[in-house]
This record gives sequence, C-alpha cells and structure tokens, in this order.
Amino acid sequence: MFRGYGVMTDVKCKIQLKEDASPVCIMTPRKVSQPLLPKIKVSLDKMEKLNVISLVKEPTEWCPGIVCVRKPDDTVRICVNLTELNKSVKREVYPMENVDANLAQLGTQYHVYKTIL
Repeated sequence: MFRGYGVMTDVKCKIQLKEDASPVCIMTPRKVSQPLLPKIKVSLDKMEKLNVISLVKEPTEWCPGIVCVRKPDDTVRICVNLTELNKSVKREVYPMENVDANLAQLGTQYHVYKTIL
C-alpha cells in the first residue's frame, strides 16, 4: 500500500500551542538493548538523509522520548512519543453537518439510492 516516506511539498502546517504549554523533555532516555544500537543508528541516519528528521546541534527544551522496536524483517521501527506534546496543541474545529440536516435542506425533492457491491 505505502512505500517509503512521503513528503508533502504543497502543504504548509503550523501547529499552535496553548498559552499554558510547557516544554516536554525527558531527562532519562529509555534503555535500548545493545544489539539494537547499530540498527537504530542506521535507521536514524537514513531518516536524516531523507529529511524525515533533522539533527539538533544546540540545546532545546523540547525533547520527547522515542521507542525502538525490532520489526519482523530484523530492521528497527522508531516511534516518537508525543503524548505530552499533544495535550498542549490547540485543536482546530471543523464542524460538519449530518445527513439529516442535508436532507432537510432538499425538502421533498430527493431520492435515496442504495448501492449493493
């Protein structure tokens, strides 16, 4: 279904944080088994080369933890834990009308079709 990393070039996104948001930084990284370290390095280097992630060379207050898991093909899956950051994100609201409201606007001039596949 999906292959590789997708890059959205036509979309700009700005995530707004709540006023009371405070930086999330883990002080003690999760422990990783020694045999996984070289595979994690390879995976991080690959993601950096593909511009999925970027190296931060200066101090930062934002530093969420990662979880590394061995995949069935013996490579490594790296996931970032953004649970705490997500709590501070302002959510945009996109109200949607329901079917009843749309049908009411049509009045009596509508037909409902059911397609069986």
